[in-house]
Parts: sequence; structure tokens; C-alpha cells
Amino acid sequence: SLGVLTYVMLCGKPPFWGNPQAHLKNARAEKYPMEGEPWDDMNPHAKDFVQKLLRAEPSQRMSDPLAHVWLSAEAAGGSVHDEKFSEGVMLNLSRYRNQGRFMQLCITAVARHLDHRHLRDIHQVFREIDTNGDGTLSMEEIKVGMIRMFGVDSPECGQVQEMFAKLDLDGSGTIDYTEFCAAGLGASAATKADVVYAAFKAFDLDDNGRLSKAEIQKILGSADVQQVWSSEVCDAVARDIMERFDEDRDGSIDFSEWMKAMSDTWDKRFPATLRDEEHPSSAELAL
Repeated sequence: SLGVLTYVMLCGKPPFWGNPQAHLKNARAEKYPMEGEPWDDMNPHAKDFVQKLLRAEPSQRMSDPLAHVWLSAEAAGGSVHDEKFSEGVMLNLSRYRNQGRFMQLCITAVARHLDHRHLRDIHQVFREIDTNGDGTLSMEEIKVGMIRMFGVDSPECGQVQEMFAKLDLDGSGTIDYTEFCAAGLGASAATKADVVYAAFKAFDLDDNGRLSKAEIQKILGSADVQQVWSSEVCDAVARDIMERFDEDRDGSIDFSEWMKAMSDTWDKRFPATLRDEEHPSSAELAL
């Protein structure tokens, strides 16, 4: 059972399929795919872990899976991604703090609709940072990860506290997996049309294919975030969103406008510092 479960978690498909007879025949023959995507780029320790469990004869199966090198601390360096990818994820975390609150909610909605194939490498980075294995990240764990990647005197490390506050959307004091995935996403994953459409439909409360100002206000009002906005601020944010993204001025945002907004979001960044006379409004910060 553990071998089958791990196989599914790694590739999203069961190792054996077909009618019951074919299923049993393939299981007894230990016949299952391990070539092509995502197996060609898979950590060899992970493949070995599955192979030692998917044995037809119970006595030949690995007796102590927890002792396997894939699950041990020594295997942390043998991840399926390279150091450049880890650095990219950590840079995305740092840049995420420049996103407005509403766009953070949108990106998080996209992350919830991505399947494991898009999140596989981000998941591995999360595991490496989560040193105590509790499934959440503390500010200290994020800081240690930044130091390891960029150095103790780097600008990224100097911004950890501000970044952490922006990542912690639900105000729990820790970064959970979904929050981390949303922040770690790059533009290529976060702007896939099918995924962005699924997020769009989650916000399209009346299912008419368009987002109205009222729907955006409801999203802002029900969002589980630490910062609580007044109804005046929510109204201002919704109005600014409509002005910015409703290109045909019909009073709603259709999917093409939404897709463009999500694409533009990756190019839009607030400057790292603002002059004293350039304090943005609450509505501007929300965007």
C-alpha cells in the first residue's frame, strides 16, 4: 500500500490499471511505468524507494522504509531540482512581498488549483526549509533558508521579517504549504490558462463568466487575512481593480481581462523604498 501511495504522490497516476484481471497480472509481474515525465527527472532515491516497495512477494519488500536514504537527512542534497531552482523559489518569496493583498489572494487561488506536477520542485524546497518537519515554516526557518541561499548580509535576508508578514495571509504566525507555494510560484506556472481559469471561476460567485465589483468586494470581505479592511477600503480597492483591469469599461472583468491582469502582476512591482512624500494609499497597497 505504501508503495502504491508513494507512486501516486510522485506522478499522479496509479502504478497498475485496467480491469481487475489486468491489474492483478501487472502487479504480480511488477510491471509499471517508470519512464517519461516525471520519472526521467525524478530523484533516483525516490524511484528506488518505490521499486523496493512494489514487490509482488511480501517477504522481498523493504522492511524499514523510514531508514531508506530518500527519507534520511543525508538525502536532502539529492533533490530533483538543482540549486538554481531553489534560488529561484527563494527569490520569488522575496519578490512576493511587493504584491498587493488582492493579487496575493489571486495568486494563492491559482496555487490551490495547481496539481502536484507543477508544485513538485517547490514542494522539495519546502521540505528542505521545514527542518523540524511540522508542515509549516517559522520565520527562523525562512531566515535560515535565505542565509543558506544568499548569505547573511544579503538584501533578501534583511527583508525576511517584512516578507514573512506578507506571506502569512491567515495571520497564524507560520507559513503553511499553500502560502509557500503561492509565494514561490514563477510566472510560467502561475499564468497557465487552465489553472488561472479555475481560480477565476472560484471568484465568479454567480457563475456568469464575469467578475463584478460586488463579487470583488465580497472576495475582499471574506478573505481570511490578518489585515482587516474597513468597508470603505474594500470599496476603494474594488473600484481601483475595475478601473485598472476592466479594459472595455462594461462594469465587469471577463476572463481575458483577468488573464492579462494575472500576467501583468508578475511585471508590476512596488519600489523597495518609497520617499516620505510617496506613501501609497490603503487601496494602492491592496493592489
